[in-house]
Amino acid sequence: MHLKDYAAVIHLHSAYSFDGRAPITAILNAAKKGGIDVLMLTDHSTLRAREDGFEGWHDGILLVIGRQSHARKRNPISLRKPILTGCGPEEGQVSSPIRTTPEPHCFT
Repeated sequence: MHLKDYAAVIHLHSAYSFDGRAPITAILNAAKKGGIDVLMLTDHSTLRAREDGFEGWHDGILLVIGRQSHARKRNPISLRKPILTGCGPEEGQVSSPIRTTPEPHCFT
């Protein structure tokens, strides 16, 4: 079995969020320069980046989109449960690299 370490950023905000400034393209460019393999975008109370088609593979970087919800006593991050169809964008070149279940799940 071949194992590989992946570098991931698991909580970041983009210009879609009230407290983010960078557009998705700038985030992806910075991730590429920094050697990041996976980004988990967690903008506040919006999934606009997913609706605008950004979720998936971008030049070898997997962008997973969720949202940070506002709750009274906690601030959970919820994502749709990702089911990857391959180990990378080069394997199979599937048209939809991430399929999701309809219900949101919280990652622990």
